[in-house]
Amino acid sequence: MIEYMHNQLGNTSNTKGRTMGINWPENSKSEISAKIISDGIEIRHAGTGCYDGSYPPIFIEWYDGVPRIIIWADINDPDPTHVIDMSKALESNRRADND
Repeated sequence: MIEYMHNQLGNTSNTKGRTMGINWPENSKSEISAKIISDGIEIRHAGTGCYDGSYPPIFIEWYDGVPRIIIWADINDPDPTHVIDMSKALESNRRADND
């Protein structure tokens, strides 16, 4: 899946502030958009949103040096339902026995 997404998104170094469409397989009914902004990546699935409608329900960011994913799974709740700390997924944490 990661390789598929890399192939679909390609080099994103020059896409800051632009909305990117992802070319899903033809049999997929997904309509997902991703937008790279200065603070992170916004992800929105068609028909989803957040409490005040000004931001998407999924946001990937670096916060105080920690990569994290923020999810608003309830459109009626102004607070995120999930904040996932991704610091244990950093390559610098890989154990030698995983090579």
